Amino acid sequence: MTSPPNNAAILQCAVSYKEWPSWRDQEDQMRLALGDTIELFSNCINLGRPLELTINWKDFKYRDLLDCLDGGENIHAIHNLSTGIQEFRDRPDVELVPVLIKGPYARFRSDRMEPVKELPQDFLTLQWDGETTPFTETLENGIGKYIEENFYDGETFVNVSGSEGYSLLETAYIMSQSKGHVGADSGMAHLASTVVGPTKVHVWDQEISRHGYHGKQQGWVHRVITVKPED
Repeated sequence: MTSPPNNAAILQCAVSYKEWPSWRDQEDQMRLALGDTIELFSNCINLGRPLELTINWKDFKYRDLLDCLDGGENIHAIHNLSTGIQEFRDRPDVELVPVLIKGPYARFRSDRMEPVKELPQDFLTLQWDGETTPFTETLENGIGKYIEENFYDGETFVNVSGSEGYSLLETAYIMSQSKGHVGADSGMAHLASTVVGPTKVHVWDQEISRHGYHGKQQGWVHRVITVKPED
């Protein structure tokens, strides 16, 4: 018979990379990006208990994101380790939290957003500077312009790509005023999922692949585009 769970007030947790796809190498695992962080924090919040989260990398870039998510205040501490988490795998008092999302996205707190003035009345947010952005010789102005003209005729877009210079809190506000988000599988698509909900996120890719798989499970509209070079 297994022993009953630890009923301490704080649940001790560690990050688990166990279910990550094989294409994620160790270096990639050590530098969680925005989308991965949002999914990890969502999983922690979905546990519904105060917890201490142990993660195995230094200089965590998105630590403050916890304060922006409903329920993030229940994650009491983050311990940065320079070594892996193998030491935690066999400990019965530590629960492993998967990086890839297993439940619904957490919700971004409206009181943490930073307002942006002079936004259009009716618009979608757009972001295309992720690594999965498809480009071909015919797309002189980029994939965003091509999709805007061919698939979203008459729609108004606000570009929230990193090159636009909006902070994370400003981007969340812009998304909160929008009808939804269009772009690549990137941190911005995951951020939009916490603001407008995943069913209002349209993710485009060159083919049906690993990209967007977990977001698609949550409700992303996953679209495929093929643009052939002109003769």
